[in-house]
Amino acid sequence: MLKPEVIERQNDFSALTNVEILLFNFNDWLKYQTEDLSPVQKNLLATEWVRAVVETFARRRYDVAPLDEPCENWLQDLNRLLSALVK
Repeated sequence: MLKPEVIERQNDFSALTNVEILLFNFNDWLKYQTEDLSPVQKNLLATEWVRAVVETFARRRYDVAPLDEPCENWLQDLNRLLSALVK
C-alpha cells in the first residue's frame, strides 16, 4: 500500500507532465513487464537475468559491479537458494 503522500506526488507529476505514472511493488512490476511473454520467453529471460546477476556479483561486469560489498556472500546465498529449488 502506497503512502498517501506518494500517491499525491504521483498525481502531481502526472498532471504536471501529462504522463501516466505507474508505481508497482517488485512482483507486480515483474508481472506487468512480462505479461505478454510466452513461457519460453519467460524462461529465457529468467536464465539471462540469473546470468547477469551472477556475472555482476562475480565482478565480471565491471561497469555495474558493486564496490565494497559482500558479493561473495551474496553469491553463496544465491547458490543456496537455487540449490534448494532444484532439490
